Parts: sequence; structure tokens; C-alpha cells
Amino acid sequence: MKRLFAAFFILLTVSSQANAQISPSPVPSVQPQVVYQAPETNLLPDSPLYKIRLALDRISLILSPNPYTKARKYVALADRELTTAVKVLEKGNGPLALHTAFRGENYMTLFVNTLKVVADSTDSLDLNITKLAHDAYPYHLQVIQSMIDKSSGDIQQELQKILEFSQRNENELNILEAEYSLQ
Repeated sequence: MKRLFAAFFILLTVSSQANAQISPSPVPSVQPQVVYQAPETNLLPDSPLYKIRLALDRISLILSPNPYTKARKYVALADRELTTAVKVLEKGNGPLALHTAFRGENYMTLFVNTLKVVADSTDSLDLNITKLAHDAYPYHLQVIQSMIDKSSGDIQQELQKILEFSQRNENELNILEAEYSLQ
């Protein structure tokens, strides 16, 4: 049993390190491109191994007792999912791209909610953590907008909603920062 746990832990660690490899991933857009170090994604949701990756992500989050560590992971996962969504859309699978983009933006919602809970319980806010989100938001907005530009119909309308969620998350984070910077 110890060997099984050790093997699982090693697999989780290697998976986390592989996910942490960073390379520039600009997304074409009419607007000036945002320079942001997004994760390289090679494993797409249409792969049978993708569900294993998602399960490892969940386990990694569960095993993160520190809320700031968890918040950092939420931003990294959002980056990865949104980058992946673009690749899926480029392959022509709009519904799967939409689902993947929604999951990415949901990670940002979890990020903001985690910070709210921590700020309320500690009466403080780590601005280094919020900077991660502020650095990521322009990239996220650009990615989602580029997907909107490349899609049509229902997919385009739903992506527009995801863009609105992203803007709402950024506004909530700004409000949270303003509230705790006055204290």
C-alpha cells in the first residue's frame, strides 16, 4: 500500500511539474497581443488521458491545505484550460472548446471565492496572489475574445457569457482589493 501511495505521489508530482512548463502562447487578435507566459498544452480534452489529468488536478487541489497555494493552482489551471480551449476550437470542436473554456473561467471564480474566504477569516489579503490574477486576466480576456471571433451561433453567444464571467471575476477581485487595502 505504501508503494502504491508513493507511486501515486510521484505521478502527481511529475504531472504537476509537466503542467508547470511554461512557454509563450500568444493568441491572434485584432487588439494588441498580450504578452503572457501561458502553459503549453499538448493533452486535449478529446484524449482518453485527459480525464486522468482532471482527476489529478482535483486531487492536487484537495491535498493543498494552504488556501494561497490552492489559489495559485486555480490561476494555473485556468490558464491551461483556456489555452486548451483555443486548441480544441481550432480543431473544430466548438462544444468541447466551450466546455473547456467554461471550466477555465470557473477556476478563476474559485480563485476569487477562495481569496474572499481567506480575507474574511484573516482580515488581510496577500497582494502577491492577487497580482497573479491581474497578470492573467488580460490574457484570459484575449483568449476568450479570440474564440468569440472564431465562432458563431450558440457557441459564440455562450463564449460571450464566459467573457462576461471573466470581467465579473476581475471586478470582484478589484472590489476585494479595495476593501482590504483601506484597512
